Amino acid sequence: EPRPRETVAGAEADRIVVEQGELDAAVAAIRAAFEAPASAANADGGPARLVKKLEEVLDVPRDGWPPSALRAMWDPLRDLADHRLKSPRHESRWFNLAGYALRPGRGFPLDEVRIKALWPAFHQGVKHAKDVQCWAEWWILWRRVAAGLTKAHHDEIHRRLAPFLIPPKGSNVAKKAGRPRPEPHELAEMWRCAAALERLGAEVKEPLGDALAAELSRPTIPGHALWSLGRLGARVPLYGPANTAVRREAAGRWVDALAARDYAPGREAADAIFALAQLARASGDRVRDLSEPVRARALEKLVSLGADEATLRPVREYHELEASQEGQALGDSLPIGLRLRAEGDPT
Repeated sequence: EPRPRETVAGAEADRIVVEQGELDAAVAAIRAAFEAPASAANADGGPARLVKKLEEVLDVPRDGWPPSALRAMWDPLRDLADHRLKSPRHESRWFNLAGYALRPGRGFPLDEVRIKALWPAFHQGVKHAKDVQCWAEWWILWRRVAAGLTKAHHDEIHRRLAPFLIPPKGSNVAKKAGRPRPEPHELAEMWRCAAALERLGAEVKEPLGDALAAELSRPTIPGHALWSLGRLGARVPLYGPANTAVRREAAGRWVDALAARDYAPGREAADAIFALAQLARASGDRVRDLSEPVRARALEKLVSLGADEATLRPVREYHELEASQEGQALGDSLPIGLRLRAEGDPT
């Protein structure tokens, strides 16, 4: 039986306390998984089954691992970084767990030091370049820690992504980069990663958003397009500076494109609600906020899609995002008790 969560009075979230002995066992499990030979990648103690093993050792499902435990998991991952090169399973699991342990890249003491230790992995790249899962996990890693990266880091990641997202006519980008052409699953993660790079300049984000908005005229919308469009055009950044928000004219174009079509009930409608709510949110800044007619169109579409009051309220008037809404905007739950603050906001 997983343990009950202990509620701390006045805390934003339930707290889970992990005993030192359990944490030591988790760190030992990570070491054993990455020290396992390539031939044991899928075996019981190997990297393929590592997350399940950690849930057993800590007696807590992974979405309940507290920040202190997550950051402690980074230490063996840092020490054994070279071991990821042994096999595709070692490599994809290293990317997966490093991003999960360090998300959202800031908010916990010494995160700056951890991100500094992680960044060289970006230049080392993906070794098992033919493995689809390695590439997908690679982009997920950089999306997850994006809030802890600098503008220079964001620009560098974007330079690597841009040719694949908006390919120059007649060029074989993958061949030029010396890697296989991205599969649809990887391409979706590339878009999500690019959309999470809030420190990119507005002039860089707008062509990306226009390319996604163009997808809305197709009969079937790619799964990543709505969420990514919402993130690229957000009026209120999750963590970045307000001056990187795209111009309200661009956001207005995207709102019109979103409002003009129908969405399948379920996930697609939920993603459309998310995108519209991000693009039309009230920021309290007249330069960023949509014109009243465009915001009215967004609200009308949100209501017709069945958006709840918690979603509609920040579009009508300025409100801070709740923790669950921050998690949706990150594409991952935030570690328990951690909150993001935009630059310049009180932390």
